[in-house]
Amino acid sequence: MAALLLPRVCGVLLAFCIVLGLGAAPAAAQPTPNGAVPVDSAQTQRLASLAELYGVVAFYHPELEAGTAAWDSAFAAAAEQIATTTDSAAYAQAVRDLLGVLNDPVTRLRSAPPSQAPPPSMGGNAPDAVRWAADSVLVATMNPSTIRSQPEAVRFSQTLQQQLPQAQGVVIDVRNAGFIPVGRFLDSQSDLIARLAPEPYALPGVQTRMHEGFAPEGGSSSGEYESYTRTRGAATVQPADATHTGPVVLLASAGGTIPRFALALQQAGRGVVIQEGTDEPVYASVPTHTVSLSEGLTAEVRIGRLVTADGTRPAPAAITVDASDDTTDAALDRALTLARGDAPLPAVPPAAASRGPGASAEYTDEAYPPAGERMLAVARGWSIIEHFFPYKDLMDAPWHEALPTAIEGALAAEDAEAYHLAIGHLMVQTDDSHVAARSRVLSRLRGAAPAPVLVRSIEGHPVVTNIVDDAVADTSGLERGDVILSVDGTPAAARMDSLARFYRAASTPQARRHATAFRLLFGDADRTAIVRVRGADGAERTVELPRGRYNLGRDDTPVMRRLTDRIGYADLDRLERAQVDSLFTHFADTDAIIFDMRGYPNGTAWSIAPRLAETEQPVAASFAKPLRLGPGERERQTFDFDQLVPPRRGARYNGETVMLIDERAISQAEHTGLFLKAANGTTFIGSPTNGANGDVTRFRLPGGIRVGFTGQAVRHPDGTQLQRRGLQPDVAVRPTIDDIRRGEDAVLQRAIDYLQDELGIAER
Repeated sequence: MAALLLPRVCGVLLAFCIVLGLGAAPAAAQPTPNGAVPVDSAQTQRLASLAELYGVVAFYHPELEAGTAAWDSAFAAAAEQIATTTDSAAYAQAVRDLLGVLNDPVTRLRSAPPSQAPPPSMGGNAPDAVRWAADSVLVATMNPSTIRSQPEAVRFSQTLQQQLPQAQGVVIDVRNAGFIPVGRFLDSQSDLIARLAPEPYALPGVQTRMHEGFAPEGGSSSGEYESYTRTRGAATVQPADATHTGPVVLLASAGGTIPRFALALQQAGRGVVIQEGTDEPVYASVPTHTVSLSEGLTAEVRIGRLVTADGTRPAPAAITVDASDDTTDAALDRALTLARGDAPLPAVPPAAASRGPGASAEYTDEAYPPAGERMLAVARGWSIIEHFFPYKDLMDAPWHEALPTAIEGALAAEDAEAYHLAIGHLMVQTDDSHVAARSRVLSRLRGAAPAPVLVRSIEGHPVVTNIVDDAVADTSGLERGDVILSVDGTPAAARMDSLARFYRAASTPQARRHATAFRLLFGDADRTAIVRVRGADGAERTVELPRGRYNLGRDDTPVMRRLTDRIGYADLDRLERAQVDSLFTHFADTDAIIFDMRGYPNGTAWSIAPRLAETEQPVAASFAKPLRLGPGERERQTFDFDQLVPPRRGARYNGETVMLIDERAISQAEHTGLFLKAANGTTFIGSPTNGANGDVTRFRLPGGIRVGFTGQAVRHPDGTQLQRRGLQPDVAVRPTIDDIRRGEDAVLQRAIDYLQDELGIAER
């Protein structure tokens, strides 16, 4: 195992050296024959900003809720192009082509952030901002020559609404609006909108995507995570006392923004939208989000769409007119004709169709995908954690700092092993014990088959704590309490460090020690483990251990037993829910029960805690589920709720209760502790638990990689942090190596002593 593992680890580390300046990557490198694509720092910055753009579009663009297949494939193509060029123009074009797959004029690349500064005001409203044309047609013009400041825009709106009732028809000309956000501004003028028609008309609502956590891709979760759309702003406009009764014609340039009410009036047969030019359609004002890219580029991304009351999309412009020349204004002439009533308003065109990519993405299981798909894996994995991980604020380092190294590692990977290790290393940096990248490649590298030996970190050393195969125990010469020095020729410390860096994240130091010690002897099923150990006498020796399908949790002792006539014991690692009632019957006459939670339970907390509760349904835990209403920080909210201990069914147990804890207690095991502590103040004895709670959700990445992560935050009922801390013992005790060698359970014995000596529960 070591001979295979360490060279791959070193290969990834060499790739990582690029970011440290220890190795120079060639500029504009093309894929090597083996598929590696080294990138320089400028390319890395471009790809990092592209990854941020990926997540905003994938999770918030309104046309992608049904799937991301075309978006993901377009992203992979753009990423590979950017990774193999140093030309700035080619970079910008790659981003432009990427956004083009959305077929959305709102989502576009800008060469610089849009300026909102108007030209200097010369004082006073321009004389032709609102004017009367022939036959009592009112013409209102919004462009930088007529409106040069916010006060002028307000006066424009007031003048227009005052004169509307006297107009036979009205033309609102928003062509070439420049800095003026005509859509947002006009839609905000409620008094004006109420005077545009003599009868009620329905404004379309704005539909956006919303996420309650991250819905799992495969498997199940108790978190009830889901994504859906929500609609806001739909309203029926009630007419004011004095209203306009004629046609309303909205005249806009191709690609321009128009107010929502123009589409509503067109839908109601009270108006029409005319588009001048055919380059791209006009669109109503919708929410957007700006993503800053490298080299001064920004991407404006649509994050909302309009929907009518019946759930359809509002119709587009009913009339399209070619752009006018220098001597004529055909578009305005057409608008005036309709406003005067000289021609009937055209029929309402059919509703606009959705134009985004369709089917859900299916990621290749090819272990070593092309460079673009490897970059897609980095962007997708990073973005999901960025937008949906509830514990980002508890990471050791800012999450954005993990992105450049992951990009360089994945692209420079020369084979499947280096690629999968790069993704594994990215996920390790979440500092969450629930997080692990899993794949056949990673399973093979870290070893899928255990030796029949349970290893724990005791006093800072990997120590043999149990041998689950009696024959191996008799013939191998291995003994409980032996300290493991090396495995297959690799020092134990180096092997554990490799596991910690690439395979599984850890919430706490004790979680890291436990995870790496537990997997220390894993390897290929057909390869004997050569293990160097140090025994009780200090002498070193080498033992050989088979690997195979062993149950490392084997325990032949009773699940429930009496330790004394007054103290009961239950192993929650093995106790089933169907046994809970018999447990309380069996221990009804005892004065104390010790619940051993040094493992993982079987959903028994919801049955045990009610039988202990001193009050009716106390609060057991406080939850905060990520609620993502949009990509901006202000849209990052949480759905907070308290979880109660269920109602009691059966007689209450009035005796003392103790729960044994250590680093093996994770997630539901820690949640069990919350329930028992809330129920009756159960005393925790042992050492801090793992420090990861909040049930697991999952996602998929190219290359057959699956990743799980904590989906929602869980705290103690009073808000005290649990993640990255774990449950803390009320009575602290840890086993020693000598305890293991003597076959003594120091934690259990301390619990017995606590009950007998400190609480006075002695034998009858």
